[in-house]
Amino acid sequence: MINICFRLSSFISIGIFCLSFHLYAQSQFKFGIDVLQSNKFKELKHLSIALVTNTASTNRFGKKTVDIFIDQKICTVKTILTPEHGLFTLKVAGEKVNDTLYRGKSVVSLYGSLRRPTKKILEGCDAIVIDLQDIGIRSYTYISTMYMVLDAANEFEIPVFILDRPNPLGGDYVEGSVLDTAVKSFVGIAPIPYIHGMTIGELALMFSKERWLNILISNTKKNPIPITVIPMQNWKRTMTWEDTKVPWNPTSPNIPSVSAIRGCAITGIIGEMSVVNIGIGTEMPFQIVGSPTLNSKSIAKIVNNVVEPTIRLESIEYTPQKGLFANKVCKGVLLNISPNSKNLLQCFSGILLQVRTLDSVRFTQTFTKEKVVMLDKIMGKKNSLETIQKGGKELEIFLQEFRTTTPSFLSIRKKYLLYK
Repeated sequence: MINICFRLSSFISIGIFCLSFHLYAQSQFKFGIDVLQSNKFKELKHLSIALVTNTASTNRFGKKTVDIFIDQKICTVKTILTPEHGLFTLKVAGEKVNDTLYRGKSVVSLYGSLRRPTKKILEGCDAIVIDLQDIGIRSYTYISTMYMVLDAANEFEIPVFILDRPNPLGGDYVEGSVLDTAVKSFVGIAPIPYIHGMTIGELALMFSKERWLNILISNTKKNPIPITVIPMQNWKRTMTWEDTKVPWNPTSPNIPSVSAIRGCAITGIIGEMSVVNIGIGTEMPFQIVGSPTLNSKSIAKIVNNVVEPTIRLESIEYTPQKGLFANKVCKGVLLNISPNSKNLLQCFSGILLQVRTLDSVRFTQTFTKEKVVMLDKIMGKKNSLETIQKGGKELEIFLQEFRTTTPSFLSIRKKYLLYK
C-alpha cells in the first residue's frame, strides 16, 4: 500500500513538473525568428529569399538567424544582405563594408558601394526576409537599411517578411521632435522622433502604409507591396531589453550593452561635435562625457538636480585609449542609468547646456561644413550647430523643442502598434 502511494505520488509530481515546464515554455518570450521556427518556416515554404541580417540577430537560445536559415531546408537563401557594421558587427561607425562570403552564401554589403539593393542582386528572389536588431534611436542606421530594402522591394514587387524584435528601450517610451524631412538622410530616414518606441515590424508597416518610401512618394499610383510581420510572443510594450531575459549581442563595436544604448541617446549627438570625449576608447562607450579641462564636478551637481532620480551623474577621471583626447587624462561625468529610465533627452539637454557654458571655448572653433550638415541630419532640425554655438535662451528653447514629440505623430504611430 505504501509502495502504491509512493508511485502515485511520484506520477503526480512528474505530471505537475511536466505541466509546469509546459506552461513555463509557453510563457517565455520569443523573437520573430523563434516563432518562425515554431511554425516550421511554413510562411516561406519553397521560396528563394534574400535575407537581411547580421550576427546580432539570434533566436532566444543564442543561435544566429543567418545560421538558422542556412541550416534549414524549407526555403532557399539566395543571398545575404548586411547593414552598417557588417555581418559580424565589427566595423566601426561610418566604415565601408565590403561584400564577402559566409558558409558558401554571397554576402552583399548595403553599407559599401550600395545603400539600396539593385534588381540584379534581388533577381530570382521570391521574397525578402528582414531580421535586424534596432536600438530604438532614429539615427541608428539599421532602420535606414530596412527603409532602402523596402523601397527596392516596392520597385521590384517582391513581398517582404519582417521577423520582429524588441525595441530595447521599450515600446511605450517616445521622446524627441519628428525629423524635418528637409534634412532627411541615411541617419534620419523618416519623419519619426529621435526615440521612437517602435519595433522594426511596426516601423516597416508605417514606412509603407504612410507612403514614406521614396518609390511610393514619387509614384502615387503604385500600391505598396505586402509586408508580413512575424510578431514576437510574450513581449509587452512596457518591457525593456532586460525584461526579455535574453543576453544582448553587440549590434556594433560601440553598442556592447543596453547601457550603451541609453548612453547613446544622451551623448551620441554631443559626440558628433567632437568637443568632448563620450567614452569612445573606454570600456563604457557613450556612458561618459569628458575632456582634459571639463568642470565635471559642477556638471554632475547641476544636472543631477534637473534629471529624474533614475539617472545619476558621477564625477570621474579617465584616460581614453583611442578617439578624441586619446591617452590624455580627462575629467568627466559617468552616466548611471536605470533600465526603466525615461526622459533621456532631458539629460542630453542638461549636459549639453552645461558643457556649452563651462567649456565654452571649444564651441568658438570653426566647425567644418561636414560637421555642420551632419549635426542637422542627426538632430533632424536645421541650424542645429549655429543655435548651440549661440547658447543662451535661444538654445534652451531649441532643446525644449527637440525633446517634444508632436501629438500628430503619436496618432499616426498608434495605427501600427502590434503589441498592446
